[in-house]
Amino acid sequence: MKKIIIFLTLIFTSVFSLKNDYQAFANNKEDGFSISLPTYEHKTYKNVILFIGDGMGVNTVEATRIYNGGDLAMTDYLDFELLAYSRTDSITSTGFAYDESKNLIDPGVNEELYDGTPSPYGSDSLGTSGNITLYTDSAAGGTALATGQLTTNSRLAMDQFGNPITSILEQASGLGKKTGVLTSDTIDGATPAAFLSHVGARHDKSGILQSIATSPADLIIGQEPSEMKNNRSTYTSLYESKGFDVTFKADDLDINSSRIFSAIPGILPQGIFTPTLEDLTIFSLDYLDNDEGFFLMVEGANIDKQAHANQSILVIEETLGFDHAINAARHWVGDRKDTLIVITADHETGALSFLQDPSTLTKETVIENMKWLSTNHSRSLVRVDVSGDVREYLQKYEDELNYIYDKYYFDHILVNRMLRYYLS
Repeated sequence: MKKIIIFLTLIFTSVFSLKNDYQAFANNKEDGFSISLPTYEHKTYKNVILFIGDGMGVNTVEATRIYNGGDLAMTDYLDFELLAYSRTDSITSTGFAYDESKNLIDPGVNEELYDGTPSPYGSDSLGTSGNITLYTDSAAGGTALATGQLTTNSRLAMDQFGNPITSILEQASGLGKKTGVLTSDTIDGATPAAFLSHVGARHDKSGILQSIATSPADLIIGQEPSEMKNNRSTYTSLYESKGFDVTFKADDLDINSSRIFSAIPGILPQGIFTPTLEDLTIFSLDYLDNDEGFFLMVEGANIDKQAHANQSILVIEETLGFDHAINAARHWVGDRKDTLIVITADHETGALSFLQDPSTLTKETVIENMKWLSTNHSRSLVRVDVSGDVREYLQKYEDELNYIYDKYYFDHILVNRMLRYYLS
């Protein structure tokens, strides 16, 4: 048993923290004992907020936390907290060997996680198969989070055979809740499109915008896509015919609109100029808040873009901006017990590691010690941070969740299931 524990210690290095009776449960399970959790009555959350940091891996968060003086909203909760990790594979990437004996938090010791393959983006214009790579693209990663099903790279809320899959946004709308998507990407970007459309190929921008027009979403905010700029009058007429108030400036957002489609020039990570993702998050929460509840997905998209370019300081700035949006949501929720916040990523980008032990790094030294091993996506695990009591879900699906050495390991299917479990 001792050898097993030592072996697992070498694999997994992060800390899982729960409180009170649940902490005792965790301590006993790591010693190899199976102790049932106390029985929790089924509860629902009126509101669910899902934050997705595109390309935001464990080390992305760690570098940003160090740079920020040791604290982030996404890692520091006042109430019940869960830190878990999630696999991000698509169907396209799951055929490859997944070496569990190597450290998945530090990709530097496992080159199979990130190198030697072409771009993850689907090369098939029809999206019939996507590109065979070691890692997911944002379309498949977003689809898994949005629908709870794996698909091939390039597909958006469709299975590998081209059949549409109901998204959690559509489910929430069917329950009478208001729904919204806010992204710092263009509205036709892969992650928002996975929640708003059903399209076979992420490159089919016209098809995506046509499909989004049929979404039941009450709120859609992001950057204006090139496809829309080139055909603004056509798309404006289309969305207005679906009941949207269409705006192209953040200043024109009206909280009294019945539905909102806002395609604005740009969204900043932080600073005195507006709009920032934080500003728009507050507006979105105020707009969606109602007696029946809401579902909101907020994406920090440019973490991924800067990680592709291995721009360390810009990655940190984008992650900090994303964290400010999370902090705004936390303050908006306040003492309310009716809102679940889940923070994760669709995948990791850049295979970020460190030249030195990160525990020895400071704000002054962390940038120079960030080591990028790729300009593409990787199969490194991503964080799943939860603000809200999800013990009942952990108990109900204990046998399916992978619990190893005081931490839970999800995949995106289980993350989606958790969201649906508490929303239904």
